[in-house]
Amino acid sequence: MSQRPTRAVMGGLALAAVAATIAPDRALSAPPPAPTLSVSTVYEGSLLINLLEMRMHNHVAGQRFSNDVHVESSGAVSFIRRFDINAASVGSFDHGRPVPAAYVQHSLEGRKRGSRTLVWRAPSAVMDPLTQGLRLTATPLSSAPCPGVMRTSDGKQRYDLILNYVGRGALAPGQQGMGLTQPVQCRLDFRPVSGFKVNNQQGLRQFLRSDIRATFAKASGPGVWVATDVSADTMVGGLHLRLTSLAIQGSHAAFETPAPPKPQLPPPRKAHRR
Repeated sequence: MSQRPTRAVMGGLALAAVAATIAPDRALSAPPPAPTLSVSTVYEGSLLINLLEMRMHNHVAGQRFSNDVHVESSGAVSFIRRFDINAASVGSFDHGRPVPAAYVQHSLEGRKRGSRTLVWRAPSAVMDPLTQGLRLTATPLSSAPCPGVMRTSDGKQRYDLILNYVGRGALAPGQQGMGLTQPVQCRLDFRPVSGFKVNNQQGLRQFLRSDIRATFAKASGPGVWVATDVSADTMVGGLHLRLTSLAIQGSHAAFETPAPPKPQLPPPRKAHRR
């Protein structure tokens, strides 16, 4: 059997109703859904023959990001010396700049397995390689994604990636069909710092006959940069890491700090004449 409300309860409800008619409603309006961005790419690496395939995925939502990459040997290389690398990183954006929180990598090279983990307790100028890649993707279209020195660590090896602007680049016909435009080219240098068996300041240059060239192109609709090709001439032939597949959903707005929600005020009340 239901019970009638007591006078105290009824009085409380009445006071609440009166207060609602007097105090303005300053409840915050529900914020719109946070913009998101998802970029999936596939690359093929070759040096005379196909060497590897690399699949990468970047996802940004609510000012947080996650990156993952899978690199594995392909073709005849798989029979000579198989390798398989899986890596992932997570973090957040601070005023449009990615800030890593953690990075993990698992690898298999021949019969040798390895793992490494890197955790950031505070903001640092050193980032993991996947977060550095997202940093280039997030570069405003008004600037070239060639920021100079990029201090990088994978939890075991510390090195610098140095990207300097060279000029206009070129796209393969298949890449033009992906909706990419206005390619630019950067000179890429690799400088080992610590954690290497042979800490040679010449880096990869001792094996190359030319500069390493990295090409990026604009995906103007989403407003992001996409790496399309990394190439160099070596002692045995041309080395290429070339974009073969691209899928993008969302926009550059996912990198930006959202505006705070505005108070939702009630409509003005009309004065009643007595």
